[in-house]
Amino acid sequence: MKANKIFAILLGCVLTLGISSCVEKAPEYVPGEPCTATCVVTPDLSVPSNLDLNGTPIEVPFVRNTTDGAIDVTVELNDPTGIFSLQSNTISFAGGSNTAKAYVTYDYDRLSATDSYVVEVTVTSEAYTSPYNAVTAAFSCVKAWKDLGVGQFFDNLVLMTSDSYGIANCTILQSPDGTPRYRIMAPYANKAQRIASWGEAEAQATPSEYIEFWVNDEAAMTVTWNNFWLTGLWYGGNPGDDIKAYLPSVKGSSNANCRFVEDKVVRFTPYYYIDGLGGFGCYDCYLSFPGGPDLEEWL
Repeated sequence: MKANKIFAILLGCVLTLGISSCVEKAPEYVPGEPCTATCVVTPDLSVPSNLDLNGTPIEVPFVRNTTDGAIDVTVELNDPTGIFSLQSNTISFAGGSNTAKAYVTYDYDRLSATDSYVVEVTVTSEAYTSPYNAVTAAFSCVKAWKDLGVGQFFDNLVLMTSDSYGIANCTILQSPDGTPRYRIMAPYANKAQRIASWGEAEAQATPSEYIEFWVNDEAAMTVTWNNFWLTGLWYGGNPGDDIKAYLPSVKGSSNANCRFVEDKVVRFTPYYYIDGLGGFGCYDCYLSFPGGPDLEEWL
């Protein structure tokens, strides 16, 4: 019995030593560097970091923790490709404002349509940085459809009224691979014009976000598109009875008139049709590219 008690005491001592030897000592706290900056500038990390590059400069926003006074802050760009550059190595905060932007430009034509790029802009003015705040804005970029500027779109059937051509100002984009493939953005966004031309009930349909077309014969400069686009009209105001602008050949007509008629003017002759009901035949539409003629005068 006495031996059992001695064994139990010894076992308890061994377990106590074992447990105590497994407990790690907390690391000693080491104070960091004090932040001496009264004004701290950081990148605005709330903005998207994945960008589609369409030819316009990249806006890189920065914020500061005060609005006192006007200050200039230096920044630098990290870009191993040499395609990107800063418009200025200085960003300026106006007095009373806590936001400023750096602008990154690039050679759009040198971008690969299949690669992605990482661009970093870093604050280098040590007087306005803190060891506890981010100083670098990083972006992952891909080549997107190129913004060519604003052109004009005319639809003889859908948008014209007795006293207005209903010409729409539209952004024109070109394919990232540089081929003659284009998008007319939001050509039927002016709902009021559709109402004026057709009526309130008819204009409740949803139009195509864009019209995508391309040159299919560079010698003749003829153009084509996929099947149809939506004009934003319901025939008779009946939901689902969309008036569609079909490629003429889909409805048995010729595509020959769908072509560039001038250097910066394209004519389309879509066949307007309501599936299952019938159609109106072919009507002319025109696109004047950015830098092309004013369609109000040209037509």
